[in-house]
Amino acid sequence: MLLTAGRYVYKQVDVEELLEQARRFRGFWPVVAQLPQSHPFSVRRIRVLYDLGFFGATAEIPASEGAVTAES
Repeated sequence: MLLTAGRYVYKQVDVEELLEQARRFRGFWPVVAQLPQSHPFSVRRIRVLYDLGFFGATAEIPASEGAVTAES
């Protein structure tokens, strides 16, 4: 969020509104506009992070599941 809004106002950003903007930001022209960019647009990045569980309730994955240990 800090990179999207800046260090002075990032705490005031309405994440739900950004997610709604990401839901509306689709189609042919947004894809074309993003082609020459080195990074995806911020609303798309935030949407993916939200879908992965980085905002709000996080996905509950047991610590031992998928972990590589010395015994493995």
